Amino acid sequence: MTDGAATVRQVVHPAGSGTLVLVVRKPLRESRAAVSVVRRSVPPAGAVGLVVAILLAALVSRSLLRRLRLLHEDARALGDEGLGHGIRVGPRDEVGDVAAALEDMRVRLVEEERLRQAFLATASHELRTPLAGLLGTLELLREEVGDAPGDDGLRRRADTALERTRRLVDLSGELLHLSRLDAGEPVEVAPIDLDGAVRAASAGVGDLLAGDGRALEVRSSGPVPVLADPGAVARIVENLLENARRYGRGTVAVDVAPGAAPGGDGDGSGVVRVRDDGPGIAPDERERIFRRFERGAAAEGAGSGFGLGLAIARDLARRMGGDLRVDERASATTFVLTLPGDR
Repeated sequence: MTDGAATVRQVVHPAGSGTLVLVVRKPLRESRAAVSVVRRSVPPAGAVGLVVAILLAALVSRSLLRRLRLLHEDARALGDEGLGHGIRVGPRDEVGDVAAALEDMRVRLVEEERLRQAFLATASHELRTPLAGLLGTLELLREEVGDAPGDDGLRRRADTALERTRRLVDLSGELLHLSRLDAGEPVEVAPIDLDGAVRAASAGVGDLLAGDGRALEVRSSGPVPVLADPGAVARIVENLLENARRYGRGTVAVDVAPGAAPGGDGDGSGVVRVRDDGPGIAPDERERIFRRFERGAAAEGAGSGFGLGLAIARDLARRMGGDLRVDERASATTFVLTLPGDR
């Protein structure tokens, strides 16, 4: 029988075995037409699929790159601005998981920092009262011992106890001040005369230097108006002079002058330079000594100081809009304090 272009035949096997053979015959032109259609369709379909894949890849990569860029910006801001900058967390995929992990770490660090500040503030505050009482008792004991002959051992023990107690009092004061700085306690700036503030802060340390057989020279060309906190300026100057007394040698010179602009005229700032006749600070220590609990090579064998004074001094200077640095051009040990002028 036939059906269109197909022909079907029933053929009995010649051997007479009863096997039925069905033969179907169909022209190849229809198959060739189908193959031709497929051949014509594959290139356009492939091109469309490629375009769609490229578009999808572009959309996905654009979104991924945007989120990676945001994560990079947050990470940089976290390093520049501190732990207060939050990490933006997007969809929970690989990038989102990384952002969420960074945010969780930031939150934990913020909590640990809060606990550390609370501990420093509480410990230093609670120590001040008993240490002050102990210091007063030891000072009275030292006066009772006096300089009478025959009590050398007792005097040495009293002097040692008095010196160590003073160190503890200094440490508790520095820790308390450090906790206040970390808590963001504001620095109240006002117009002041930098020359007068420096001279007032230098008086006490000048007496100690005179007792050590050293001289203190405070030089200026007149009033230098700046915007600063008088208490903060006094703390910075006292710290620099105390460093010069402990670790320097020779005469300590303090110069107060207006800042010089490149053209030679004053730029409105106030500059305080504290110099002694020490050997200077090594280049690799000029920034390290301003870190907390870091001390330079000159202080390693001195047995005093906790590596907090310069860190607090620089922090105070920068909070007032100024800076504190080591003069790299000076051969002797020289610190330079710069404060904004009152103009």
